[in-house]
Amino acid sequence: MSGHVASGSRASRWSSAILLAAAAYALLMPTARAFPADVVSSLHPVLWGITVLFVIDLVARLRRASAGGRGALRAYFRSWFIVDALAALPLSFTPWVVVGPGVLGLVKLGRVGQAMRRWQLNALRYSSPLPLLFAVFWLVVAIHWICSGWMMLRGFDFELGVVANYIDSLYWTVTTLTAVGYGDITPADSVQKLYAVGTMVVGLAFLGYMIGFMASMLSRRDPSRALFQENIERLSVATQYGGIPEDLQHRVFDYYAYLWRQRLGYNESDFLSSLPQGLKEEVSRHLKGHVLERIDLFREADPDLVGQVALRLKPQVLTPGDYVFREGDGGASMYFIAGGELEVLQRARAKPVARLSVGDFFGEIALFANQPRSASVRALTYCDVYSLSKNDFERIFRRFPEAVAEIERKARSRQQRDETAR
Repeated sequence: MSGHVASGSRASRWSSAILLAAAAYALLMPTARAFPADVVSSLHPVLWGITVLFVIDLVARLRRASAGGRGALRAYFRSWFIVDALAALPLSFTPWVVVGPGVLGLVKLGRVGQAMRRWQLNALRYSSPLPLLFAVFWLVVAIHWICSGWMMLRGFDFELGVVANYIDSLYWTVTTLTAVGYGDITPADSVQKLYAVGTMVVGLAFLGYMIGFMASMLSRRDPSRALFQENIERLSVATQYGGIPEDLQHRVFDYYAYLWRQRLGYNESDFLSSLPQGLKEEVSRHLKGHVLERIDLFREADPDLVGQVALRLKPQVLTPGDYVFREGDGGASMYFIAGGELEVLQRARAKPVARLSVGDFFGEIALFANQPRSASVRALTYCDVYSLSKNDFERIFRRFPEAVAEIERKARSRQQRDETAR
């Protein structure tokens, strides 16, 4: 097992090295064309070193594909072989030959794009910065290429030096892309003007893309917050046209604020409904595991029981003073407390019978005894409660008699306590 882990770690490090080499090549290639020969000559060892890495990567991938059989080898030839082979060529058959592999090595950037998509899929969080970081990476590459192209067209000013030449070109590139254009550096001939026009078009397209991208990312950043804002707008409209009293407005607002703080504003049922049964149970168990693990009944229960219960639990939020049910009501569900405090009341007693908090369950007496509720349950604070219907209860616990016996034992104990109180 440790050998597989070590092998996987080495493969991951090698893949990271190739991605860094491809990114470095994308930045060095235009530099080797734009700068004078004495500067470019210092880049030759680095460019050739990257080429050697690409050749080794090609050989390693061919060996891994061959070890996987004909199917794996065929799949590699149909996917990344051409890209890896072109990147590994020591010379380019294009007019852009500078040194070593030339621009064909840039096809290796396809591997960078593939890795970015994989990383983004692995980072399943609304607030993930990866999409923004990837956009910045491609922006830096694009700016560097446009900057180098402008240096080639303008010519290298040896009096300014390498750094000053690059900064001037970078300044022109950024001001042109962003449509600022101060006018202190201007095209001198038709070719430069056409290049400037192309840069402006690219800048407009990129700015439009970035605006749309940022708007989309912000809208997906926190769906709970978006739902909260939408609910507040609905409350504002209802208040304007329905004349809702101020006290009731505050209660509604507090309720929506509580949902937002607890991140309960999304509908997990819509998400779960798109999954097959096996995945649905497993995801439900993870989503509601923090609730079930606090309940003694499920702490060491069969994972299959926990998954079945989690799948059928229905979330419910109570505001202070809300009744879950009242004494004498019919019993159609039992309840599990995920957060908050509730009190048990009976007409025959002036004081509350009991207090319930996180990890407690209640309402099971009516399910077993098939009788009306023997007490009322009222929320003292904001409460997160999950309900389990009688039909689901009978369907699930029929397969788990030990769990049923434990619930029935507690139900009878509470029933006897209630009868004693009367």
